[in-house]
Amino acid sequence: MLDHSRYRALRYFPALDGLRAISILLVIVLHTNPVLWSFVNGGMGVHIFFTISGYLITTLALREEDAHGAISLKAFYIRRACRILPLYYLVLAFYVALVIGMNYHGHRQLLSSAMPYYLTYTNELAPDSPDMPFAHSWSLGVEEKFYLLWPALAFMLWRQRLRWRFAGTAAIVVLPPLLDALHLLPFDVRRYGLPLYNSYNGILIGCLLAFALHDKRSYAWLARLASGWRAWAVPTLFLLMQFVGLRAGVHILFYSLSVALLMVPILVGRAAWTRPLTTRPMVTIGLRSYAVYLIHQICLSVSAALASRLTRVGLDPARLPITQKWSVSLLILLMTCAASLLLAAGLNRWIERPCIDFGRGRTRALTGSEPVAARVA
Repeated sequence: MLDHSRYRALRYFPALDGLRAISILLVIVLHTNPVLWSFVNGGMGVHIFFTISGYLITTLALREEDAHGAISLKAFYIRRACRILPLYYLVLAFYVALVIGMNYHGHRQLLSSAMPYYLTYTNELAPDSPDMPFAHSWSLGVEEKFYLLWPALAFMLWRQRLRWRFAGTAAIVVLPPLLDALHLLPFDVRRYGLPLYNSYNGILIGCLLAFALHDKRSYAWLARLASGWRAWAVPTLFLLMQFVGLRAGVHILFYSLSVALLMVPILVGRAAWTRPLTTRPMVTIGLRSYAVYLIHQICLSVSAALASRLTRVGLDPARLPITQKWSVSLLILLMTCAASLLLAAGLNRWIERPCIDFGRGRTRALTGSEPVAARVA
C-alpha cells in the first residue's frame, strides 16, 4: 500500500484508465441492447466516468496548487479546450454531413433542432428524443460546465481553505436532492428520466475523494479500505450496487459513493482484483475512451446493419438494434467494440495526441513549468 508521500508524488494513475475502460464498455453494452442487457445496468458507466473525472481534475489542481501556490485558470482552460474540443467538433461535423447533409435515416430535422445545443456544449439541454442523433453527447455538456466553473470555485474562491472545500462541496451534493424531495427545486432538468443534478453529484463526490486523499489525516483513515478484508468488501459493495442496488431503487448518489470507495484501493492498494485494471489492454481502452464514446454510436449503426445481413435477422436501422437473440446481440456488441477501438486508435494518434501536446506546449510557455499530469502515450 502506498504511503501518503508516495501517493502525492504520483503523476499518473494507470488503474483509473482501467476503470474508465469498464465505464465505456458498460455504455456500449447499454446502447447495443438496452432490453436484453438491462441486467448489466450499463447506463451507470457514465456515472463511473463522472466520479473519475471529478477526482482527477481536482487532484491535479491540488498538486499544481502545492507546487506553485495557485493554479493557472488560463492554462487549465487551454489544456481542457485542446483535449476536448477538436475531436468533439470533428465528430459533430461528421454527424452534420451524414444526417443533415444526406438526411440519414430521415433525421435531418431532429439533428437540426439540436444543433444550437451541440454547437454551444449545452448538449444536456437538447431535446430528449430516443431517435436524436448524437444524443449520447449529453454527458459532455455536463462535464463542460464542471470544467468551466469548478476550478474558479474550488481554487480561487476557496483557495487553500480545506474546510471550506469539504463543507462547500458536500453542501452542493446534498442540497439539490433535498430540495427535490421537498418539491422546492427551482428548476427540473432531466435526461432519460433522471434529474441532471445526479450527474453533478457523481462528479462532486469524486472531488470530495480528491480532497480527502490529499489530506494526510483523512488519507490515513481512507487507506484502511485498501488492505485486508476491506479491500475485498469495497468491490463487493460496488458490484451489489451495480447489479442489485439500482433495481432496488437505491439513489444514484449512493451508487457514486460506491464508485468513490472502489477507487480508494485502486489508487493506494495492491489487492489482487486491482491488477487486471493495469493491464495493457484495459489501460489502452481507457486512454482511448473519449474517442470511443464519441464514435461508438456510428460504429453501432454500421455493426447492426452488417449483423443484420450476416444473420438475416431484420433490424430497423433507424432505431436501436434491439433483438432478443443473444447471438446476434453479442455479435453486434463485439463488432461495435472492435470498430470503435480501431477508429479511436487512429483518432488518438492523428487528432487527440497532437492537440493535447499543443495544449501542453502552450501552457508550458504560459506558466514556465511542466503540467502536473504526465503525458501518457
